[in-house]
Amino acid sequence: MLTRYPVEAYASPSAALAATQTDHFWVCPSVTAAGELAAVSPVRFYQFADPAPPQSLAIPLPPALAGPTHGAELPYLRMTDPSFGLPAAFTPQQKALSTLMVDYWTGYAQQGDPNHRGTPHWPRYDPAKANALRLAPGPRGVAPIDIRTAHQCGFWDEVAEAS
Repeated sequence: MLTRYPVEAYASPSAALAATQTDHFWVCPSVTAAGELAAVSPVRFYQFADPAPPQSLAIPLPPALAGPTHGAELPYLRMTDPSFGLPAAFTPQQKALSTLMVDYWTGYAQQGDPNHRGTPHWPRYDPAKANALRLAPGPRGVAPIDIRTAHQCGFWDEVAEAS
C-alpha cells in the first residue's frame, strides 16, 4: 500500500489515507458502474480536480483534508456556497471553470450532449479507454484522463480478487 500511496507524495498522512479511501470506495466502484451503464446508455464521466475549491461556510475542512472532496463541485454549478446561498468565493480561473461546467451541464440537459462550439470535447465514456474529463481551473485544467490508471483501479481489482 505504501508503494502505491507513499505518504511523502501527499500533504499529510491524512491526505494519503484519504486518497486510498477515495480510490477504493468512490472512484473505482464508479468506474465499474460507468462501464456497466455504458453498455446500455451513453455515459459521461468526469473528475472534479480543483486542488483548492472554495470551502463551505457551514462545514470547513481541516487544511490537511481540504481539496476536491465529494460534492465540492456543486458551488461551481450553482455559483453559490451550498449551505447559505451566498456567492462562491471564486478566483478568476475558478470562475472560468464554473462557467464552463454550467455550459456543459446546460448543453447536456437541453440536447443530451454537453459538447458545443468553444468547449473542450467531453467524449462518451468507453470502458476500454476508461476515459474521463478532468475538471480543474487553469489553462490545462480541463483535459482527458484515464480514470482507471489515475486512481489505481487495477491495484484495487487485485486487492478485491485476493480477498
